[in-house]
Amino acid sequence: MDNTKNIRKSILNKLTELEDYQVEKHLVISEEIIDIICEITEKTGKEVAIYVDRRGSVISTEIGDENTVSLKSVTKRRGEESLSGIRCVHTHPNGDGRLSDVDFSALKKLKFDMIGAIGVQDGEMKNCQLGFLCPTEEGDMGFAAAGPYTKEKLLKIDILSTIEEIEKNLGTQFDPVIGKKFIAFVNDIPEYIYGDIVD
Repeated sequence: MDNTKNIRKSILNKLTELEDYQVEKHLVISEEIIDIICEITEKTGKEVAIYVDRRGSVISTEIGDENTVSLKSVTKRRGEESLSGIRCVHTHPNGDGRLSDVDFSALKKLKFDMIGAIGVQDGEMKNCQLGFLCPTEEGDMGFAAAGPYTKEKLLKIDILSTIEEIEKNLGTQFDPVIGKKFIAFVNDIPEYIYGDIVD
């Protein structure tokens, strides 16, 4: 299905141009990119996904429909047990920045460094939730979700240190202290949840 049908060329060009952008590598995403993908989502009513590597390079973009964007496998993985080396941030046109079951399934299947959902309302970021892989008490792969964040809070997160900490502990037995360290990347730790992902 072609999700770009009936979308103005100027909007598609703006999305494609994001692939030349560089994000400060410690940031989840830049404020400029947030503003652009929220604008595109508002104008099209569709989800937009951005893929960023650990150097901060935007390596790919994607546009979905009003409910989902087909999150694709993009990887710079160094080994089977490591993460993909890619973080994915996408928009939710309904204004709800909470990650969905589909988002968490994609996180596990594609082994993203991190997945983020931005709720868009009136062309602006309303809130954002981030998701990370982590081991469960049973030793399986589960997830930790953090947020929701305001834009101001999101732009203060040192995501690279968090990703490195997560990858260091993947494959280890779950420990509540380790689990808390996974998402302790801001001074004021927000409410968070742990959950298992079922195939």
